[in-house]
Amino acid sequence: MTTIQPSAYRIRSPVYRRLEAAGAVFAAVGEAVVAANFGDRAGETRTARTLGVVDLSCLPRIGFKGRGAVEWLTAQHVGMPDTPNRAAPQADGARAVRLSASEVLILPDRAGRSGLAADLEGAWQRETLQPRGYLLMRADTHAWFCVTGTAAPAFFAKLCAVDLRADRFGRNAVAQTILAQVGAIIVRGDVGPAPAFDVLADWAAADYLLPVLIDAMAEFGGRLIGLDALAALVADGGT
Repeated sequence: MTTIQPSAYRIRSPVYRRLEAAGAVFAAVGEAVVAANFGDRAGETRTARTLGVVDLSCLPRIGFKGRGAVEWLTAQHVGMPDTPNRAAPQADGARAVRLSASEVLILPDRAGRSGLAADLEGAWQRETLQPRGYLLMRADTHAWFCVTGTAAPAFFAKLCAVDLRADRFGRNAVAQTILAQVGAIIVRGDVGPAPAFDVLADWAAADYLLPVLIDAMAEFGGRLIGLDALAALVADGGT
């Protein structure tokens, strides 16, 4: 079997060297490379049910902001949350995350299969008539980690002032907050039977933030896991 080297790919995570050092087995997703696992698929899946963190920074995503952005996205058949700080699942597994009255982040499904971000970018570039806001190249500005497991709310309480327990922060809730002294967007979107929280933070802060998350997880037995563990959770029950 050919060993994939992240350095051979155009799109790499800002923390790929840390993933390599942790023993990641990499897999290609389009033009990007992701950490599929760390050599223990079954153990990582068990960890994902209690507390794990996955790097999704190489998956495609895009943002839109400004006058006409929400109306244009709605015209493109994107399901839109009625209010800011909510996410709306889309037919292909993507989510539209509304950050303000005029700003929306488009996240793909966590396997990177959704083509919605690319489709919307192409449609926006072709549009010439109506106000549509402007593009935000979020794949270049924000790293993306996914924290999963039943211990996640207690873990976040060590690093963040927002109460992320299920009765206060349900599915598709969004928080724009400070996490471990870094500005972050947190989106709840459970994976199969496990609670899951997407964390987006400035690309330049990723190499600081990931070790902080891993260190804070130690108390709960949490650790770094790969994308394969998320796929196994989906297979356990639901998307």
